[in-house]
This record gives sequence, structure tokens and C-alpha cells, in this order.
Amino acid sequence: MDLDKFEKLVRSAKQISSGEEPRQSHPFLDRSVHQSFPPKVRKLFDDGHCAEATFEACKFFDRRVAQASGISESGFTLMMKAFSEKNTIIKATLLQGESGENEQVGIKHIAAGMMSAMRNPKGHEYDLMDSPDVCLDQLSIISALMRQIESAHGDIF
Repeated sequence: MDLDKFEKLVRSAKQISSGEEPRQSHPFLDRSVHQSFPPKVRKLFDDGHCAEATFEACKFFDRRVAQASGISESGFTLMMKAFSEKNTIIKATLLQGESGENEQVGIKHIAAGMMSAMRNPKGHEYDLMDSPDVCLDQLSIISALMRQIESAHGDIF
């Protein structure tokens, strides 16, 4: 039995033995994971491939930002250019003045950091495994970014 299947078995046994009712909704609904992710993200998560689910979600975010910005780069460089506070291509805030500039800078750094911290290791390392909770945390970060951008720029996802 592989480790992922064992973890699922233990989690379900805990629910039964503790008298908890089995979960009626999917964790993506519980955590308000963005509905625009490709179905592949949920399938990978459901099959226990959590690192791969996050990787696919990051690639989806990256490609949508590239399409919306017209920038042919990817990853960290794309995020720094697309969300630049000086030559803004994708607006990520409704605020004006210094607060708006500060928020734009913050979104730029969160998006660029996400590419460096979440996507890149999963794209370069061959044996990474994330727990379902880590995956849901990371998908929640990506989802929050997507919603922030949608509120200011419009629906690019």
C-alpha cells in the first residue's frame, strides 16, 4: 500500500472511530478554492497527488496572467512585470494613491513569491509530496490572489 492510500485510509478511519460524520462537501468547497481551476487540479488532489495539484494550479495562474498581460515570459519575471506598480499591465487593486501603489506592490510580490516558493520546487524536484492541508493552504493563496485581481482588473481567470 503506498503512502497516499495509507493516509486516506487513516483519515477515514479516524472519522469513523471518533464518531464524526463523514464529510458531506468537498474540501475545495470548504476552503472556497477558486472555481476556475481546471478539473485536473481537483482530480490530482482527490487522487492524493497534492504537490502536482498545486503545480497545475500555479501553471494555470501563470498562463492566465501571461495571456491577460501579453507578456511572453513566465514565473517570477512575468509576475514582476505584469503587476509592476510603475508600468502596471494588470491592475490588482481598486485603491488609489499611496495605498493603491502599496497594495499593487504587495500583490506583485505575493504572485512572484508564489512562483518561486510553490511552483518552481514542484517543477524541478522529482519526489515532492505535500499533505492535503498544505495543498489546500496553497490553493487558498492562489485563489485569494485570483479573486483580488478579478475585483480590480476583471475576469481573467
